[in-house]
Amino acid sequence: MIKTYLKYCFCILFFGLSIFPKQELKGQSIAKNEFVEAINSVRTSGCKCGRKYYPPIDEIQWNDTLYLSSLHYAKYMHENNFFSHVGPNQKNIGDRVQDFNYDWQFIGENLGQGQSDIAQLVVDWKNSFTHCKLMMDNRFTEMGLAEYKGYWVLHLGKPFNKKEQKLSQNKN
Repeated sequence: MIKTYLKYCFCILFFGLSIFPKQELKGQSIAKNEFVEAINSVRTSGCKCGRKYYPPIDEIQWNDTLYLSSLHYAKYMHENNFFSHVGPNQKNIGDRVQDFNYDWQFIGENLGQGQSDIAQLVVDWKNSFTHCKLMMDNRFTEMGLAEYKGYWVLHLGKPFNKKEQKLSQNKN
């Protein structure tokens, strides 16, 4: 009886632990999809930002590099107890994404603090002209959004087109 019980406990422990990382990854995937859907619902529906109406625009795609840079900055703000687009190290959004080797043509950042979920965050950004306008800027084709202990960071970007880069280098 005890041997059977120990075998059972071992199986649960062994096989149970191997399941946890998969569940964690699945949860991250769900959050990523939820974040992209929330931003795209604003973009594809059109939105009134302040007094100006912005018509529907193209969907934006997830970018893991922009996610990592946004997560890093959310953690950095939390750990250093500040909330600003320019950190105590004087780096701005362009500097921060370049640190992650994101070669950008256009870059933007929205911040949030204290929102309980993505729905509340998007409502707050829609009610702020500059944040809303940034979400509705069709120049941005990629995004990464992270939340860390109440600090939300959205990085929006358009990567530098390698073909355009070659053409501009050939002109010089």
